[in-house]
Amino acid sequence: MPRPNSKPAIVVGVDGSDNGLRALDWAIDEAARRGVRVRMVHAYQRTGVRHHLSPQANMSQMYDEGREVFTAARAHLAGGRNAGRVVGTALYEGPASEVLIDASNRSPLCVVGRRGRGRLASRVLGSTSTTLVAKSAIPLVVVPPEWVPGQDKGRHVLVGVDIPPHDIGPLDFAFAAARQASAPLVVLCAWDLGASASRGVRSALGDVLGEILAPWRARFADVDVTVVVEHTHPAPALVAHAEHARLLVLGTSTRPPRPRSSLTARPASHFGDRQGGAVARAVLCDAAVPVAVVPAPCAVAPGALGQDGVTQEAFHRTDPLAQRAGYFARTSLSRSTNASESS
Repeated sequence: MPRPNSKPAIVVGVDGSDNGLRALDWAIDEAARRGVRVRMVHAYQRTGVRHHLSPQANMSQMYDEGREVFTAARAHLAGGRNAGRVVGTALYEGPASEVLIDASNRSPLCVVGRRGRGRLASRVLGSTSTTLVAKSAIPLVVVPPEWVPGQDKGRHVLVGVDIPPHDIGPLDFAFAAARQASAPLVVLCAWDLGASASRGVRSALGDVLGEILAPWRARFADVDVTVVVEHTHPAPALVAHAEHARLLVLGTSTRPPRPRSSLTARPASHFGDRQGGAVARAVLCDAAVPVAVVPAPCAVAPGALGQDGVTQEAFHRTDPLAQRAGYFARTSLSRSTNASESS
């Protein structure tokens, strides 16, 4: 049996703020579920008057700040049952987002608080989180100020999906997370179809989604899955369904351009682009639960989520649904809309 520290550690950004400590709490709980360790990372930034310090004075101030931040973090964890999960600390100079990207390139997960020391309102996504969402090559979890340790018990994992799925990373991540937590999984597809939508359209979407999920249902047979299809804008749908979730999973894949029509919709997991689309920004700012952003292509470290994940290559090579899901969705929706109009 491998020792816990034989696996790459989860990286968590700490900065001395309450939100950083909240991210640390979430990372510790997640590490316990995965059987891995946590590495705390702090970024010292040479801003303001620090630019006028001598190299020696700057180095001294950096180490003093790092010692203060890490000491406070360890004191925060003292006495906790999983405090021993912290394997070490790392102190670097530079922008927090760049430091965390470099420090987590071999990690299964990077965790940050939604806000740090800034003075902006709590619903504003911090600059570090925004940059990490756009540039991180590994799954990122953003922990909001509303989250408190212990609130996740009995709650479900929520994932938003596209039809067709342009990246399977969010589904892989969500199914594995639900299994690790012994939690149910809710798969949400929310399409803003306009006034022409009918009950038949929603039924057709449900059929398509059922076929898309078949490979994951087979591999994660022990996960209780609920499929929800809603005719609404995706952002409020995701936020509403996440109210009682333990984790909300989004993707960052870029949807290929296509002509808009009466059937063109914005699916619940559509991120717009790697800079963060309007849907994702709204969800990350408004969700009161941790949000996992899974990059495309999925860069989950091998073994980090178990051995049952569906790989992108295998899915597209062995499952013809990967090629025909788009056609199936369009034709099903067209038929349902035509039937609704003729009735």
